[in-house]
Amino acid sequence: MRDEVAWTVEHHGVFQMVYYAEHYGWDPEQRQAFRDHPFYQSCVDFCERWDQSSFDPDYPMHDLDFFAPMVREVFARKAHDQAHVLPGVVVGFRAARPTPSTALPLRPFGLRRICLACFRSATPLPRYASVSRSLSQATA
Repeated sequence: MRDEVAWTVEHHGVFQMVYYAEHYGWDPEQRQAFRDHPFYQSCVDFCERWDQSSFDPDYPMHDLDFFAPMVREVFARKAHDQAHVLPGVVVGFRAARPTPSTALPLRPFGLRRICLACFRSATPLPRYASVSRSLSQATA
C-alpha cells in the first residue's frame, strides 16, 4: 500500500471531523495541525470524495464479491515493495464517479467494506496497529 494511502487511513478520522465536530462542540479544523504534511491534500480529498459520501445507505453499490479480484491483486504483491509503497510520493485520489466499464460507480461505501474486510483478516503492520484495532473492534 502506498505511504500516502496508509497515512490517509491513519489520519482520516481527524480530517473527517470538519463535517461533524461542531455538532459536538469539538474543533472541526483539527486537521490544520497537518497542513504542512505532503499528504494533507490527499486526505482532504479522500474525506470529501469518498469517506464523507459513504454514509448514504441508499447510494447504489457493488456487492463485496465485485471487489474480491482487486483485493486479491493487492495482497498478491510483495509486502513493502517500494514499487507500490512509493515513499513520499503524492499520487492523490481520483474522484468518486461512475465509469463506463462498471454498471455502478466504485462506491465509497463499498471501499469501506473492503477496508473493513481486509483489516479483519490481514496481519496489521505495527505502525498502524491502532487503526487496525479500531477497525477490528468496529466490525467484530
